[in-house]
Amino acid sequence: MTWTEPATWYANLASFYAAAAALITDPAGNVLLVKPTYRDHWAFPGGYVDEGEYPHDACAREVWEELGVTLTVGALLVVDWAPSAGQRPRAIVSFTFDCGSVAGLDGFIDQ
Repeated sequence: MTWTEPATWYANLASFYAAAAALITDPAGNVLLVKPTYRDHWAFPGGYVDEGEYPHDACAREVWEELGVTLTVGALLVVDWAPSAGQRPRAIVSFTFDCGSVAGLDGFIDQ
């Protein structure tokens, strides 16, 4: 086995994107989804983790940016992975957090 300099070893590791999302429900168990204008589908509130940002902090930031509310980011519920696809050249690791139950989700609903 040969020694590899740390800089070379790290440079050759696979890289990926990271995303964080929030599972938010109401007391009846309804799930809050968002439909951003730049996506064709509904999803949990969330988005990409910025460089140097912890996933739970990214989740709180994305909830604030998308919904304008501050919620406590709870337990990590799911870690998922998807390979590179389409215009995304790298794999993505997605962290989904429990952000609790919020009474009155009606204020968030665009009908």
